[in-house]
Amino acid sequence: MKATETEDKATNPSGSQFFYNTAGSTDKTLKLYEGHYHDLLNDLDKETVMADINDWIDARVPQCKPNRWHSDEFGFHSHQDEGAACSEAGA
Repeated sequence: MKATETEDKATNPSGSQFFYNTAGSTDKTLKLYEGHYHDLLNDLDKETVMADINDWIDARVPQCKPNRWHSDEFGFHSHQDEGAACSEAGA
């Protein structure tokens, strides 16, 4: 995801458009924030910008599946389903 401000005096939004157009990835998004300035994460509506970034990431990162418990002759054990890349703290 490329987030760009339209009122930035230090950079030109057309540079972001060029970057987006020439990036090799097919999974890409260009988000223009009208009326915003240079530092989107410390600018107007920074909560909206962060929410957009989080939503973009969440849509692409597999969600963690809960640990599953099973028992055997050694007791109870937890394991994650295949494809769930969660840490103990994050699960």
